[in-house]
Amino acid sequence: MKVLYVFLDGTKSQGVINKVKAKINYLNQSGIETAGLFFNANITERSSSEGGRITYVPAQIKPLSKLYKRRGIRKWYLWFHYRSYNSQFYSQLEAEVAKHDFDLILLRYPLASKGLLSFVRKYKGRIIFEHNSKEIVELGLALNEQPSMKYYIEAEQRYGTKVLSCAAGITAVGNELLKYELSRVSDRKVPGCVVSNSFDVSRVQIRRKPIYDGNKLKLLFVTGSPSPWVGIDLLLKGLAAYRGPVDVSVRIAGPVSEKLKTLVEQTGTASKVELAGELGGKELDSCYDEAHIAIGTLAMQRVGLNEHSSLKVLEYAARGIPFVIGYHETNFPEGCAVSDSFLNVGYNGETVDVAEIVRFAERVLQQENVSDSLRKWAEQNFNSEVKMKTLRDFILSVHGKQTT
Repeated sequence: MKVLYVFLDGTKSQGVINKVKAKINYLNQSGIETAGLFFNANITERSSSEGGRITYVPAQIKPLSKLYKRRGIRKWYLWFHYRSYNSQFYSQLEAEVAKHDFDLILLRYPLASKGLLSFVRKYKGRIIFEHNSKEIVELGLALNEQPSMKYYIEAEQRYGTKVLSCAAGITAVGNELLKYELSRVSDRKVPGCVVSNSFDVSRVQIRRKPIYDGNKLKLLFVTGSPSPWVGIDLLLKGLAAYRGPVDVSVRIAGPVSEKLKTLVEQTGTASKVELAGELGGKELDSCYDEAHIAIGTLAMQRVGLNEHSSLKVLEYAARGIPFVIGYHETNFPEGCAVSDSFLNVGYNGETVDVAEIVRFAERVLQQENVSDSLRKWAEQNFNSEVKMKTLRDFILSVHGKQTT
């Protein structure tokens, strides 16, 4: 059989792009012929990679005429822009997909719209959607800063159920999210499957565990963005409120936005926070070697989820660093072999108790083999071979129903 992986988020983080590439490579190695079609608005020429398996296509969108900003209809400019972009994009997508021979399309859910509905109706029963969040809740968080989000929210409300009901199958990174997405389908016969995130453990080295003297505790927060669900604000408020005897500091490795700088200033934590910027290679390796505890996502509940699968947390475990999260991590079930190597602080919407993190550090950093244990767990549970077998079996099951 043949699968076409359509990826419409070409501007996503490199970690997400690497994850998608790993899926395509694994499916090919497992006997399912799979090609990738990646759309990206930031490139101007077509190209390919992975031995020609993946094609990169520039999203060719013509900007709206300045006439749409003239007095009288200026207030409708964002609406015109949204409709124009959506129409152009899906016309191009249909033309590109038509060039390929496939049995099924794997599509990372791109938000419902009139254009997407037209596309899925054309390929009804041949598309498997991948979901990574409660999309409409996530869109709502961006509404204050991006007014155009209201058009995406309205479209999701109007077309979401219709789009999903045309699917051949639905996958999600956790049980909670899968139940939510399936509840939106009018045709309950659409099958679903949990496929949590995978991580290529061999890509990163195990860290060199630093000495903890009980006086200074160094935290590391690696993030792709200061999005609300990341919860950097909760940690900074916790640092500001902490009055314990241990000197606690945090290094934030990721984009340094004006919003993040303002947050540090407002919480009065400048002396406890290092904004390291985006790091990679040996610089990032050094951060892991110097830190005692890593901080994962702390506010997943802001996007309506208590359970998720985070690439960042998978990397923490692969590198062997104990970590703190604020949600249930799909890849670390209750009572697992490394349950004492991480701390779930929960979520109260206000702050994080840094004293609790200090007590956790004092316990976990006494374990001689904590790094080796986390690395071993990652090797046994995170690699693509483990996760992608589930996806492969689901694809074959869906395809089997098509042919019977």
